[in-house]
Amino acid sequence: MHLFSRHILKFWLIWILGLWGFKTLQAQPTTRFTDALHFSSITLNGEASPMIEAGDTLVFSVHVNNAGNEPFQNCQLTVTSVNPHVHFLDSTEYFEYIAPGNEYALHSCATCVLDEEIADGDIVTFTFLITNNTETAIAYRSYRVQSFRLSLTDYFVIDNGNRNGLVNSNETDTIFFTFHNEGTSEISNITFTMQTDEPGIQVVSTPMLKEMLYGDETFVFPAIISTNSQFIDGHTFDVEITAARQSSGTILNRQFVSIIGISNCTDFAAGVIPPEMYGEGTQASWFLDNANAYSDFYSLRSGVITHYDSSTVNMPVTIHHDGEISFMYRVSSENNYDWLYFYIDGVQKARWSGQGDWTSVSYPILEGNHILTWRYIKDQSVNSGSDCVWIDDICLSNYDEELPQLAISPTSIDVIHEAEESPCFERTLQFSNESGVYLLFDNELCDENNNPVGWVSVATPNGSLNAHQQRNITLNFNTSGFFAGDYTTALRVTVAGLDTTFIIPITLHKAAKIDDHTMSAQDLHLYPNPATQYVTLEMSEGEEMNGSAVITDLLGRVCHQQKAEGTQCRIPVADLPTGMYFLTYQDGGKTVTKKFLKD
Repeated sequence: MHLFSRHILKFWLIWILGLWGFKTLQAQPTTRFTDALHFSSITLNGEASPMIEAGDTLVFSVHVNNAGNEPFQNCQLTVTSVNPHVHFLDSTEYFEYIAPGNEYALHSCATCVLDEEIADGDIVTFTFLITNNTETAIAYRSYRVQSFRLSLTDYFVIDNGNRNGLVNSNETDTIFFTFHNEGTSEISNITFTMQTDEPGIQVVSTPMLKEMLYGDETFVFPAIISTNSQFIDGHTFDVEITAARQSSGTILNRQFVSIIGISNCTDFAAGVIPPEMYGEGTQASWFLDNANAYSDFYSLRSGVITHYDSSTVNMPVTIHHDGEISFMYRVSSENNYDWLYFYIDGVQKARWSGQGDWTSVSYPILEGNHILTWRYIKDQSVNSGSDCVWIDDICLSNYDEELPQLAISPTSIDVIHEAEESPCFERTLQFSNESGVYLLFDNELCDENNNPVGWVSVATPNGSLNAHQQRNITLNFNTSGFFAGDYTTALRVTVAGLDTTFIIPITLHKAAKIDDHTMSAQDLHLYPNPATQYVTLEMSEGEEMNGSAVITDLLGRVCHQQKAEGTQCRIPVADLPTGMYFLTYQDGGKTVTKKFLKD
């Protein structure tokens, strides 16, 4: 497998694990109705860095601070989520009084259960809402779901065409993807599929069913692709790999993998030793071995030697930028006596002996010309194992003199979302590769504290761009369950091989549902407030109403509606839970909204 491919998979995994571990658990009150009452902390299951998993029972604890000069009375905390896979056992906590300057601790204030069938990678957002006698405070907390500990760890291409280890036009190749069940429990009836929208490539294999994948077990999923003349030789392309429950379709793992089209590796797949590699003097020469390859068809094996003998192979390389050298090795020798040595410019970096399977290693290497050396040395006696060593997939991190260059347009996203618009909508960024080499990118959406956010997601978490290629990256917004207010986050884009991180600020202004039109709020009176049994609507100056009255909660859900006629309209609220509500009166194109508290 190519080094940059391993890099992007490793980066993706670190990224996913990082998001699970980012929970500093300070509340993120993106919007609130008061600066006096605010959340000082929100914790989950009493841990500093919890992971949210399918089937978990989640218990929240909250600390609330009154930074104002007046007390708050008749306080109630309500925790909600619009995600259908969240089921609350307890969502409400009452606390009668919080004095100025005081902090109130609400331990185990809300409990919910996640469905077993919730998809891996889903982001679940919880709303924490406090109402009291005068003010309202709100905070959000988003978590990324881990459904199962199923990870994609590696891939390699079996080139059935010209055997150069790459995907080329007019050939049929097989790509093998290695999955690992990192948990201790078995996972049953998993369907693995691959798809791609790359022009000129067709996936010809059908989905594969794995009936049981035990804890700590690996599984190799083969996908067969066919290319035509539309596919451009040397192009990098992206595929989407999905592992899902056969019965329910629940996503256990979905990843985007970049299949590298330009080789920066020497893998001996074509059955040829590169002419620049050479031995030393009369030593037994290294040779190709088609019985012990790491990937594809061949590896390079040490020469046949006896005691007090050695076999050496050298490889000159030119490094255009500081980077790393990696390769696979395997040893089968007398442990602690017969050794495989690796050198850079004559300086020993490591040595290995004994019996082992293929192992990957990497070492930093500086810009310039270098000599890489592998030497197998036997001592004075004893043969063990196969009495030889192998190397394969020698990869350089710098595949070209030119560094990749990414341009992103626009450089920021500012969205004004009106109340009457759909809560789900899209915005698009354009990624442009302005260099003559391919690039690999990773996208990460998080707030200022590196926590995931629930109101926007990126459709392409990672991918590739070929030289001078452009690509649209879609941002999916979903403001369901979010109050009116201003929200901010950032898309952080990293490119393999570059130290630069591209920051794209994203701002959302969600407009309030209140729309006065030609009617003034002073034209309508609502009383009593707070209310217990009824609220009354009354037009000023004795005018008559001929419209409708709708009561909604702070999440926008309709709680009650009825006709509003005459000079007064009495509306029952006794069945409503204690909390803050909006009452909206509509008469044709005229609308006015009032806020009231239900005791």
